[in-house]
Amino acid sequence: MASLTENTSRIANAKENIKTSIQNHGIDILDTDKIESYAEKVDLIANLKNEDQFCYLFKNGRFLDQFNNIIAQSDGVILDCTGMFHNICLKDTTYRDYDFQNLNLSKCTNFYDCFTGGADWWTVRGKILNFDMSSVENCNYTFNTCTYLTALTFKEGATFGGNSSSASLTLDLSQTALDKTSFKGLIDSISINNSGKTRIFKVKSALYTELTDEILDIADEKNYTLASA
Repeated sequence: MASLTENTSRIANAKENIKTSIQNHGIDILDTDKIESYAEKVDLIANLKNEDQFCYLFKNGRFLDQFNNIIAQSDGVILDCTGMFHNICLKDTTYRDYDFQNLNLSKCTNFYDCFTGGADWWTVRGKILNFDMSSVENCNYTFNTCTYLTALTFKEGATFGGNSSSASLTLDLSQTALDKTSFKGLIDSISINNSGKTRIFKVKSALYTELTDEILDIADEKNYTLASA
């Protein structure tokens, strides 16, 4: 039988392996031989502080059942969200709200591949609430194949690229399920873009034709351009 010292050392090594796996972007870290119990995994993940450790964190639905706990307990400033929710619904097709109110994304510059999936049924299902893309530099494929994303709202005071140095940014929402009502919710929630730079929301052509003068006027007043895919 292993001694207490040996067990303590083995658990410490297992935790370090999990941290390394997360930092290596998306390696499966649910192998039972890497840590003593699921409870310890949850405890470790719930205390992530380093912004790099959020890259591909929820890939393939990993830790999805602990999403709210992880977001609520994280107090770090996240700088990189690359692939954070890649293939998130590979194992879980439940519709839910993903509320980012307690996650500090105000300085995050990279949203590449954040919610995309290998197929549309693997991507985020439901609503993304209180998001923040104020400092985004890379938003390529952020919502690619997100055909089950029904709403997107921004946190109070948050913009799309308002603090970014990029001359022009386009957030492609053309593959989402946003409709006229939910898109108005997005425009109502987002703050004014005072960067003096071009910020574009691209929506599917069918939605673009339904946008009212009110929605177009609000977007214009907030210095956002709306475009059809």
